[in-house]
Amino acid sequence: MRSPREMGRKVKEKFRYGVATKVVLDRMAMVGFRVNPFYLIEERLFEDLGVKLEEGFESFEISLLGPEDMEEIGRIPGYNPTTDQLLERLDKGQKCFGVKQEGRLAGFTWADLRECSDKWCKLPVEENEAYLFDAYTLEAFRGKKIAPFMRYYCYRALNQMGRDRFYSISEAFNSPSIRFKSRLKARCLSLWVAVEVFGRFGRCVKLKEYHGGRPL
Repeated sequence: MRSPREMGRKVKEKFRYGVATKVVLDRMAMVGFRVNPFYLIEERLFEDLGVKLEEGFESFEISLLGPEDMEEIGRIPGYNPTTDQLLERLDKGQKCFGVKQEGRLAGFTWADLRECSDKWCKLPVEENEAYLFDAYTLEAFRGKKIAPFMRYYCYRALNQMGRDRFYSISEAFNSPSIRFKSRLKARCLSLWVAVEVFGRFGRCVKLKEYHGGRPL
C-alpha cells in the first residue's frame, strides 16, 4: 500500500502534468491545430442521492422551459447560442430543463431524445435513453452546487418520460463538469480525441474503452 506522502506526490504530478498538457493544447489551438480529448459518460438516476442534493435548494423549482424562455437565455452574456438557434433546438424536439428561484432563472440543461448530437460524437440513442448536454449555471448562482441538483431532477423528469439511461460528454480537462457528474455516480465509458486543423479538416478517434464503465 502506498504511503500518504507517495499518494500525495502522485496527485501533484497528475495535476502538474495535466495543467502542462492543457497549456500545450491551448497554444496549438492558437495556431489552428485543435486537439480536444473528451470522455463519453453514462449517467443514471440513483434515488439515494436525492436527500443530499436537495439540501439548501428548498426555494428552487425545476421545470421544462419553452419558447417564451429562449429569448432570456439567448441574452445571457458569454452564452453562445442565439435565440433563433435555441428555438431551433426546441423545434427538433430537444428538451430544456430550467432551475428557477422565485421566478429568477438560475441554470438550465438540455436533453436530446433522438441522438448524441455532439459535433464529434454522433450516436443514436434508444427509446429508454437520452443525451444530456449544454448544462449552464448563471453567474450569480455559481458556487452554490446547483449543477448536481439540476442534473438529478433532470434525471427524474426524463424517467417519467420512460428514459432511464443517459449519455453526456465532458472534456478531459473540464474539472467542474467531471466533478459534479462524479457526485451523481456517473461512469466513464470511453476516452476520445477530436483533432481539427484550421477549422476545415477534422477527425475523431476512440483512444480507450472502459468495459463496464469506470467511476469518474
